Amino acid sequence: MLYARANLYISNVMRRNGFTFLETIISITIFTVVIVAVYSAFNMGIKTWRRSKEQESLQKTRLAFLKMEKDIKNTFFFSGFKFTGGPEKIEFPLTVSGGPDNKGQVYKITYDVNTDEESGFSGLTRIQKIHSEDNEEVPKERELLSSMKSIGFEYAYESEDSFTWQNNWTSEKLPSGVRISVEAEDTEEIYSKVIFLQQGKLGSE
Repeated sequence: MLYARANLYISNVMRRNGFTFLETIISITIFTVVIVAVYSAFNMGIKTWRRSKEQESLQKTRLAFLKMEKDIKNTFFFSGFKFTGGPEKIEFPLTVSGGPDNKGQVYKITYDVNTDEESGFSGLTRIQKIHSEDNEEVPKERELLSSMKSIGFEYAYESEDSFTWQNNWTSEKLPSGVRISVEAEDTEEIYSKVIFLQQGKLGSE
């Protein structure tokens, strides 16, 4: 009798322990499914965010290229100051269309690359200033690009039947072309734009 009771007790304990173990397996399975679903949703959100950032950077870069192309293509030789360029800065003369007060007015246009020392990211600013000794107008500044890995300029001169690119331009003449390279923060791609000028050749007159 005592043996039968003990055997029944052991069987009940085993059944209870077996049920608890099954519950644990089911709980772990449900938890794993939930974790996988949350991770998938999170990963999808990150990919969507990255694509959105890439598209935003590309759109900003295109708009900056269009603005620079319009300005650089309309520059000209000017005795007041010449076209100068470095790897992170361009300055050139330009007439800006506007009201009657701006008619025939020459402006100094500057595209300046500024790099943040802490983050290492670069931005591009357009500066417009009237070319006049007695001008007291505050230069107009506009940020075209920000948080880029790198922004750089190169300048071309025509050599025989080809173009040679260099990092600086100090000639009295205009360069044959300007190449702008931009590497965005959130992509490994480098966007590049080549702007050819109608005049300007390094060499003899």
